[in-house]
Amino acid sequence: MKALIFAVLAAATALSPAQNLLTNGDLEADPFNLDWTILTGTSQFGGLAPGSTKSAALAPLERLGQSVIGVQSNWQLDFSFAVKDTPNRAFSLFVCTTTNPDVATINLRYQSGQFNTFGGGTFGSDLGLGTVAFSNDANADGDFDDAGDIKNIYRMRITGNGWGSGAGTYDIQLSNANQTTFSRSVTGLSRYQNGSGNSAVPQVFMFNTNFGTNPGFWVDDVSFENILLPDDPNLAVVTGLPVFGTLPVGSGATSRTITVQNTGAISNLTLAAASVTGADAARYSVPTTFPIVIPPGETRDFTVNFDPAGSRGTFAATLNLTSNDTSSPSIPVAIPAQLYAAGDSLITNGNFEADPFPAGWAPSGTITSTAGLTAGSTRSASLAGPGTGGLNSTLGQSVIGSADWQLEFDVLLPPVTGRGFQLLVHNFGEATRLDAAPVMLRYEADAFAVISGTTYIDQPGLGQMLTSLDNNADGDYDDAGAGDVKNVYRIRLSGHRWGTPEATYDIAVTEANAAVFTRSVTGLTENQAGLGNMRTSPPAAFLFSTAAGNNPGFTVDNVTMTAAAVPVTGPKFVPVDITKSGTLVTLSWTPEFNTTYKVWASGDLVDWSAVDTGLPGPTYEEQIVPGRRFFRVEEE
Repeated sequence: MKALIFAVLAAATALSPAQNLLTNGDLEADPFNLDWTILTGTSQFGGLAPGSTKSAALAPLERLGQSVIGVQSNWQLDFSFAVKDTPNRAFSLFVCTTTNPDVATINLRYQSGQFNTFGGGTFGSDLGLGTVAFSNDANADGDFDDAGDIKNIYRMRITGNGWGSGAGTYDIQLSNANQTTFSRSVTGLSRYQNGSGNSAVPQVFMFNTNFGTNPGFWVDDVSFENILLPDDPNLAVVTGLPVFGTLPVGSGATSRTITVQNTGAISNLTLAAASVTGADAARYSVPTTFPIVIPPGETRDFTVNFDPAGSRGTFAATLNLTSNDTSSPSIPVAIPAQLYAAGDSLITNGNFEADPFPAGWAPSGTITSTAGLTAGSTRSASLAGPGTGGLNSTLGQSVIGSADWQLEFDVLLPPVTGRGFQLLVHNFGEATRLDAAPVMLRYEADAFAVISGTTYIDQPGLGQMLTSLDNNADGDYDDAGAGDVKNVYRIRLSGHRWGTPEATYDIAVTEANAAVFTRSVTGLTENQAGLGNMRTSPPAAFLFSTAAGNNPGFTVDNVTMTAAAVPVTGPKFVPVDITKSGTLVTLSWTPEFNTTYKVWASGDLVDWSAVDTGLPGPTYEEQIVPGRRFFRVEEE
């Protein structure tokens, strides 16, 4: 995208607190978008906020914003908004400390039922602000006031504290639907994408629909003001959110420590009470004795307990902190928890049998319903690829993942001229995004490989895959008499302890048209460089993709993703280097102490025979005759 640069003149005089720095922030002028300086294609809509008659509706790939002059270190951006029903990004806001509205300092989004901000190369975990319900102008008349319309208007406030001073943070407050009083909040955030609040104050803000397949949203009554923060005493929650988040499979009673701070300079803060409300409040308790007195600048800890009492699923509750902070005497902190049992499914319609096809999935490009790949399946999903003149295609789902998880699927490759297959596993919930994937698995040039840093590392222990042929072009591979060739493989990825420093994953592959996993690699830590990784959070989305390497497309079926991962069983194959001199082929590998090896050979990747056993390593040699010959080496 071409950057748009806006010149901002220095303010001639200092602006007083509570003075709105915007013009026509309520969008009531005629034309409605008068004085909005960052604007592409937004249209007028009926008023969202109380007493409002006009608001702005952003369609996909549109932007709405203003330059702000005279911002001081403490500021507030306040607005009303509504979102559309979508599994993708529903809301996006940039606050920028330069005049370039494409370079966000704060990058806030709502996606997959979570508010997140960007920092450290990735969108972080759920901020704990809870979910927002969608709105719908059912009769498309430009308001939400008719029978059949769905109206859920929210008010949000972002407060910058100490920006440009070396200690810049921000807070976010959110109301419930169709209310103006703030009921949810997160404080003391310092997650920045470009630059930081420490170095400068905001110069531009922008609502946008340019990212994450955003279908558009509505905004109204926008104000941007300088403020004086009453900060003696001032309560800040230091503990990162979410407090509980997704717990390990099978967890019982769990405790978390909440750290709070008095960021005031003179007066003691008295934390009088901490109570829990919400749908699942009975599952939570606060055993700490109150009040707690906190001198200026100091922190204190208290404990919150969660006990699922044998239940599982998603648990919602709010921790309400009451203190003598005059600016915020009651601070709500969302403390949701997610808990799974082993085997709980994390996805829907993995077999593609639901109607319409492919319900539950987020598709892009060309996805075609084709005949099932295995017995009992009537539908599979074929992704078109550029290698046969098609579009780049992706097919994925957002999930609330667990630390231990297992993803399995059947895959069939047509004759391959480039990359035959690609799978991405994200730790954020964008089911059609092609970058920022901690784990990327591909099959290219007759070899599996995983991303490591910025390059792919071959995994010879996973062997090779034979291609298939729909010779009579009837949409299946089941007509051997017509020349069809069918080779279906099942692949399993197992994640272990994701969201911890010990995070790893395993990969296992069957032989063609077989059910037993016979090839595997275990304990992988390879991860894409510079992006969110498996050590920061559990998986939040996965997708199959043809958007690389002249991919001709491929077919997937019988996809499952469940909580808890089983250890890889079956043979363990080792990485092998192969060299050839004339007709002499030499296999070399790195042997383990007190371990022997078996060498297997095949001419077609289907029928394998052991050609030598009991080898201590590190080599095997064989004179070969013309023709294709495949090898693998197994630990005995």
